This record gives sequence, structure tokens and C-alpha cells, in this order.
Amino acid sequence: KRQFLREKEAQQKKQPAISTLQQTEEIQEEVQYEKSFSAIREQQMNINEMFRVMCNENKKVINMMVKQNLNLLSDSLSVVAKKMPKILDFENKRSFFKQELKKLRGDRHFHQLRVRVKRSDVFLGSFYQLANRSASEMKGKLHIEFVGEEGTDAGGLTREWFILLSREIFNPNYALFMPSANGVTFQPSPQSYVNPEHLRYFQFVGKIIGKALHDGYMLDAFFTRAMYKHMLGQQLSIHDMEDIDPEYYKNLKWILENDPTPLDLTFSYETDDFGQLKNVDLIPDGHKILVTNENKHEYVRSMCYAKMALDIKQQIEAFLTGFHELIPQNLISIFDSRELELLISGLPDIDIQDLKENTESVSYTHLTLPTIYSVQISVVAGSLKKKNVEIM
Repeated sequence: KRQFLREKEAQQKKQPAISTLQQTEEIQEEVQYEKSFSAIREQQMNINEMFRVMCNENKKVINMMVKQNLNLLSDSLSVVAKKMPKILDFENKRSFFKQELKKLRGDRHFHQLRVRVKRSDVFLGSFYQLANRSASEMKGKLHIEFVGEEGTDAGGLTREWFILLSREIFNPNYALFMPSANGVTFQPSPQSYVNPEHLRYFQFVGKIIGKALHDGYMLDAFFTRAMYKHMLGQQLSIHDMEDIDPEYYKNLKWILENDPTPLDLTFSYETDDFGQLKNVDLIPDGHKILVTNENKHEYVRSMCYAKMALDIKQQIEAFLTGFHELIPQNLISIFDSRELELLISGLPDIDIQDLKENTESVSYTHLTLPTIYSVQISVVAGSLKKKNVEIM
């Protein structure tokens, strides 16, 4: 019995040592795994950086190759289209986009899509005739007829219909969109729910934008930078707020560059719901959490997301449902937001006659005026280039 107890006691004394040894080995394995993982991650980052540098250095050559053979973007250069689309020229992207849409259509025959509407009722008339059409039906060739007018649609009436309809989309009577501070661009209105059919209308609008892109027609419709990014599936940034409200954007930038603690801001914001003021929390119990120098970046991110996405989440989702019926997400994402604007709306027309009639000149003759017009046109062109809009 004494021998048994001595052996048991000796075994118990050895057990902690064995356990400690096992723990040490496990810790060493974890450290080694972490080192290996870090090395792999660093190697991957190096590869990505090398790829980025290589693409930028060979940008011209890559674009020349793509211009000669667009199929490269869906074959050997597909990784460029997915990872580094910004190095591709807009013309190459647009040509590839059209080619891929044509491939998706294939050799299938689609029935003609006839639309008969009154000019005075182009939005609702078109909505009732097209809203319930399937994606396959929407791929058919449009044939437009305006009530009370004679003529055959050889393309001109369809072009006119798209322009008229795109303008009516922003009609305040439908309460779908709200203008940004500049009054030129639009984004969905958080109060659109006042219209009982607003989500169906948004899906219809998305379908029409998609149809215009699919068929190659321009629209008289300009959206905010955030709205284009929603279409592209791209991440929003604080700088997109500048397009919606420049003053509010300045305030957010000030918060990032200074200590906002004295302002007594909280993680909440106030909304005006048809005259009724409401406080909305950005995070749970946000109205109780003060914005400090430590958490100000989170506050600005949350505020931007709320203003540009969360407040209009249902509207955006409905719009994208209609839009992606004809335009696949993976195909449109090759563009950036400014290129998508150019693809949808084109370049603004410069009316030379209107420029002459509305230019006041002092101490200039008819010989020097043409130079003035040229300078004004150059200013417009320069402004477009600053916005990364290609002059074609």
C-alpha cells in the first residue's frame, strides 16, 4: 500500500511538468503558425503591389492590346478588368461593355416592345405598360408611338421618349427624387414613401436606366456621385457628400481636422419628416454617446452612411432590382462613377448660338469675338477634364 501511494504521488508530481511541456509546445506552434500566416499575407501584399505597379507602367501597351482585341478582357487580361479597371481607357471599357451585352443576348429573337403613350402622361403611361414586363421582354426592340401623332419610329421617337421620360423621373409630383445642393444632380428622397407606389416606381426607374444603357440611348438624367456608386456596387466615402451638400461636407471635414468635443455632438441626427422633427440614433443608444476626438472618425463614417445609404435603403434596393434585370453587376462595375455618368448622360451640348446671344462684350470688335468664344468653350472643356470626363 505504501509503495502504491509513493508511485501515485510521484506520478502526480510528473503530470504538471508534462502538462506545462504540452502548453509550451502548443504556444510555440501558434507562434510559428502566426509567423507563417504573416509571411504569406506580406507576400500576397507584395504580389498585389507588384501587379498594380506593372499595370500602371504598362497602361498604354495594355490599352493598345485591348483596343485591337476586346476579348482579352474576358480572357488573359480578365484580372486587369477585375482588379485594375481604372487603367483602362473609357473607350475600351465602353466597347467591351457593349460587346458583352451583345454576347448575353446571343442569337435569341426578342419580340418588339410596343409603347403607346401621351406626351402629357409619359411617366405613368409608360409605367403601366412596362413595369410588369420580364427581363427577357425588356430586351426587345422598343417601338414608340405618341398618341395623336403620325409617324414611324425609326429610332428618333424612341430617343425622344427616353429624354422625356428621364426628365419626368424627377418630377416633384411623384416625390421620388430630391435635388442636391447644386440643383442639377438627384438622389432618392427619404420621404418618397408619401407615394404609396414609390418602391414600384423606383424599380421601374431602375429598369428604364438599364434599358437605356442596354440599347445605347442617352438620358437627360444626372444623379449624385453616391447614386452612381450604388449602381456600381462601390464603397461610399465622405467626399461623395460634397456632391449632395457642400456645406455639410465642410462641417464633417472640420470635425475630422479638429477636436469636436466642445460641440457636444452625439451619435444621432435630426430629420425633418414633413415638418415633424425626429432624432435618429446612428448606433444603439447613440443619443447618449458623445462625439470625441477618439471616436470622431466612426461618427463621420456613420453619418455619411446614414445620409447616403441607410435613409434610402429601400429605395436603392428597389432601383437596383430593376436596373440589374438588364445590366449585370459584374459587367457595369468596370466603370467608375464619373464614367457611368458619361455613359448614361453623355457630355453636355455647348450651344454656340446661345453663347453668342448671351455674351456681353465691351471694347471688342467682330474680329476678336471668335477668340472670346473659343476661350469660353475651352473653359467648359477644362472643367470637364477636371472631372475626369473624356472629351471625344
